[in-house]
Amino acid sequence: MLQNMDDMLPARVIAYDRTTNLAQVQPLIAMVNTSNERIMRAQIASIPVLQIGGGGFVVSLPLQTGDLGWIKANDRDITFFLKTLAEAAPNTQRKHSFRDAVFIPDSFMRYVVINEEDQDNLVIQNIDGSVRVAIWADKVKITAPQIILNAVDNILLDAPLTECTG
Repeated sequence: MLQNMDDMLPARVIAYDRTTNLAQVQPLIAMVNTSNERIMRAQIASIPVLQIGGGGFVVSLPLQTGDLGWIKANDRDITFFLKTLAEAAPNTQRKHSFRDAVFIPDSFMRYVVINEEDQDNLVIQNIDGSVRVAIWADKVKITAPQIILNAVDNILLDAPLTECTG
């Protein structure tokens, strides 16, 4: 019975459509049959990608071919939910299947370099840390070769500009 249930596995992005937020992924853990033969899993053609969102905001990542992450199977068929984004009965009796999964991007800390000063801070950055936004308890630090501000109104509060480097 458990051989027919999926849960969570690492996967690699084959293709990603940011407009529809659907990815094609290749699971990276093979199955093993009773003869101890390795059988590669089939690619998943259209899997929703996790975007953390709420309150009118979203974190959207520009996934690239080769990016890694996790596929997580839902408990039941989510076909009708995906069409309406509302409470729905399952379309089939299918349970714990990667056909009803979500892709969760993950860098697996392979290449991420977190600046020593940011060990206790929230950080959004590129892989090598050369462009980053670090949110500290008492400030926000932006590091980048170029910063472009595009705003209708520019408001400078009564705070001094204490550090501005190259």
